Amino acid sequence: MNIMDQQVTHIKFGVGHVVGKENGKINVLFSSEIGQKSFQYPDAFAQFLHMNSSALQDFIMSEYQSKQEQLLREEAEQLAAILAERKTPEKPAKQSRKKAESKKKQ
Repeated sequence: MNIMDQQVTHIKFGVGHVVGKENGKINVLFSSEIGQKSFQYPDAFAQFLHMNSSALQDFIMSEYQSKQEQLLREEAEQLAAILAERKTPEKPAKQSRKKAESKKKQ
């Protein structure tokens, strides 16, 4: 969905308009006193920003949820890889002393 020129509300800066979105960032132009600000996209919508269009807000929050789920999957994969590296192979069972001595005699 296109969010350019859409109205957003920031918890501190108030109402603004989306003027750009690239490289995981969103640029919002607020009043002349505040100016333009950049935020992480879509993360900022979980804390600081709210789309004035409920349909766009729902879309962005679904993107945010997907991103969080992907991050959790990646963290789980990294943890599994670390644990696999740390796991040492099992040592062979020790032979009993009698078996070792009998093999030496043969």
